[in-house]
Formats: sequence, C-alpha cells, structure tokens
Amino acid sequence: MHKASFPELVTIERFLDAPLPEAGSDEVYLERLDEFCSYLHQQSVSSYLIRHLHHNLCADVDALKNNSFTFIQEEYYIILPK
Repeated sequence: MHKASFPELVTIERFLDAPLPEAGSDEVYLERLDEFCSYLHQQSVSSYLIRHLHHNLCADVDALKNNSFTFIQEEYYIILPK
C-alpha cells in the first residue's frame, strides 16, 4: 500500500519473497530473522524508515533469543508519515 511513497519497502518485499528453507527447528527461523536484520542494517544507511524497522526488528529478535518477551508492544510496529 505504501510502496509508491516509500520505494525502499520494495527491497524489503524482495527479501521477504525469497523462499524459506525447510523448517526443521526454531533455529532455522532465528537464522532467517538474523539474516533479515543484517539485510535491513545494510539498507538502513540511506533510509530512516529502514533504520526504524531495523531497530524494532533487532530488538524483538534479541528478546526472542533471550526468552525475555519484551517485544515491541506499540499498537503499530511503525507509523509511516503521510
């Protein structure tokens, strides 16, 4: 819905459209989330939107790894400016 206004979202969509490996354990999903965090870090250099998503996602991945369950608990993960 917001790709026309925020073309950087297309790069995220491409990453998310890549096929996932066969899931044999939770570690496979954590590896994929780590890959996504790394990908967002690379893309965040020139985009505030990506930096914001990177920060929130990495905080949630760290919480998941540590079983702390202190995930981002806002109503929305990110609010896009109009």
